[in-house]
Order: sequence, then C-alpha cells, then structure tokens
Amino acid sequence: MDAGLLIGSAALWAALGLLGMPAVAKLQCKHDHAACAPHTVNSFDRDTVKRNDREARSRSDWLQNGSGAVAIFAPLGLFAARAAMGAMAWPAALAAWGTELALLAEATFLNGAVNSVVRMTVQRPRPGVYRSPHGNGGAPMMYTSFYSGHTSFAAVAVFSLWLCWFSRLRGGRARGALLWLTGLGGLATIVGTGYYRVMGGSHFPSDVIAAPWVPAALCLALAVLHRHNSRAIP
Repeated sequence: MDAGLLIGSAALWAALGLLGMPAVAKLQCKHDHAACAPHTVNSFDRDTVKRNDREARSRSDWLQNGSGAVAIFAPLGLFAARAAMGAMAWPAALAAWGTELALLAEATFLNGAVNSVVRMTVQRPRPGVYRSPHGNGGAPMMYTSFYSGHTSFAAVAVFSLWLCWFSRLRGGRARGALLWLTGLGGLATIVGTGYYRVMGGSHFPSDVIAAPWVPAALCLALAVLHRHNSRAIP
C-alpha cells in the first residue's frame, strides 16, 4: 500500500507538473483586461492587490522550508535519543524514522497532486494579475492563486509531525508537552506562512485560509490507514 501511494501520488504530481498550466491556462485576463480590474476582486481580498513585498515572500519561503526540515529531523531526534538511552534498538529507531519519512512523503505528494488539480481547474488569477493585467495577464503561472501551495505544505509538515508524536508516544508529560508545543508552534507556522504569502502579494487571504484543510484531511486519513502499524514508545 505504501509503495503504491508513494509511487502513484509522486507520478500523478509529476505528470500534472509536466502538463502544467501552460497547457490548460485560459489566460482570461490577457483577453479581457476589464474583467481583471482591481475593483472586480471581492471586498475581503481586494486590499491584497496593492501588496508586492519581496521580503515577505522570502520569509514565507523560509517558513515553508523550515517546517519541512523540522518534520523530517524532529522524529529522527526522538528516535535517536530513545536508542541512545537504550529504550529501543538502533535498527528499530531507523525503521521508525523511515516510516515517518514515508508518511510525510505520501502526504506531500498527495497534497501536491490535489493542489495542482485544484489550481488547474479553478485558474484564479494571482493578485499581481489584478495589479497589471497587461503585464501579468499573459503568464500561465499567474493563474495559480487558489489555493496556496506554500501554506498547504507547511500544514502537511505540521500535521505529520503532530500525528507522529500522537501515535508514537505513550501518555505522560513529555507527550503532552510535545503535542502542545507542536500544535501551537505549528499553528503559528501555518498562519505566518499564509500571512507572508498575502503580504508578498502572492495570494489572497481566501487562498491561504483554504490551504490547510486538504493537508489536514490527507494526514488524518494516512494516520488512520496506518494506525495498526504504529508502535508507541515510552
């Protein structure tokens, strides 16, 4: 099952990436500039049209990449610490880390595939198109605003790590502390990533609000599928 999910989701995501927006983009703003005037954006999202902060976009990149790094190496630290204290054998520790990496990869690939399908179907123009329909309306990748890929990846990383602690650790103060720390820190990371995507003019607020829900559902579904194979550690 895991091999099928990994290979299948990765292949689907890659195929969608190769197909890409250039093959399906309608470029509606290129053909009708008036339809993409700033005043046509809903009132909730309209203020984002004027934003174009490069530093904010850079910070969103750091948060996204940082969340992935933590999701990869935090479980390694846990399992290595348990092995060093003699609570579990080193082969078992490496196997447990490999399992968590596989689950993270599955969730990432599946989320990437779903995100690509939604973007290619909705084809919502990014805020930059509304700032300059003449200049940006002809670029296919400017029609990938819904939903935010950065924010959704940060959500995948956060949910995967939280579910790792939930399924791997037995009850106790350490488990509770890690769950709270990951939950609060993860929420701040997701919100921060979305905030900087909006401040950078890459996405509308509604794009980032919608972004965490698919990753949450995918991570939970994968956790349920693997619940009989997870081994708690003290």
